[in-house]
Amino acid sequence: MDEIKVSWTHAASIWWSLIWRLALFVSIAGFIAGIVLGLVSTPLGITDQLDTYGQIAGVFVSIPVGIWVVKHVLSLEYRRYRIALLPSHEAMLERVVDRE
Repeated sequence: MDEIKVSWTHAASIWWSLIWRLALFVSIAGFIAGIVLGLVSTPLGITDQLDTYGQIAGVFVSIPVGIWVVKHVLSLEYRRYRIALLPSHEAMLERVVDRE
């Protein structure tokens, strides 16, 4: 497989692909979590600490959504390239040594 030297254009393209998806999907997930939290906490009368619970819920929602977005972006094809995860040189050497 031919390796492409990473340019600023490549980096910006991948960064933008990641950022807009993160902003969109984390916002949607946070909005849904906020609605659920509000619907649950209001009848229970725990609205005093709703801000704190909302922040905690936001963190817990954003982590899996963020990981999903990164996984998705890693699988995309860009103009004339795609991101590939390859074993490191050390891992390749370990494979060669293990075969002997």
